[in-house]
Amino acid sequence: MKNIITHTALLFSFFSLNAQQQFTNNGNIKIQPGASIAFYGDFVNNSSFTDAGQAVFFVGTSAQNIGGSSATTFNNLTIANSGIGVTLSGSTNLTVANSFTLTSGVVTTGANIFILSNTTAANLVYTNGFIYGTFRRYIASNASTYLFPVGNGTASTNRHQVSFVNNSITGV
Repeated sequence: MKNIITHTALLFSFFSLNAQQQFTNNGNIKIQPGASIAFYGDFVNNSSFTDAGQAVFFVGTSAQNIGGSSATTFNNLTIANSGIGVTLSGSTNLTVANSFTLTSGVVTTGANIFILSNTTAANLVYTNGFIYGTFRRYIASNASTYLFPVGNGTASTNRHQVSFVNNSITGV
């Protein structure tokens, strides 16, 4: 397997980048506003990662991992993995600060926590797939409907839809 390893400062600004193999950050990465990056392999963050970009995509048909020894916060994250999905690995949780789009695939958290910290109900866009493991979503005290696409196992038929609506929980 080929790895892309960074040891120096890397700045993504106003363009798109596609990482085909494992991308390992051992330096400093900053994604500027307007820029986006697509990962078709694993993402390993072992150093400083700052994301103020438009979008980070995990796209593929085979298993992908997001991990490393340093905390990772994506500004806007899209998971579109129609294969096995994406697994959180490493020693830290994964945070999405603004919007999360789940187009396809299972996000397996393992011992980690997947956190959506933005309190806007519309900042989770859901088409298919689910989160298998611990999912923490911040909510505001309002009358909005908050989706929690959670499930168990790896099959797309094992999903459950939990909605938090006006201070009560409903489920399917």
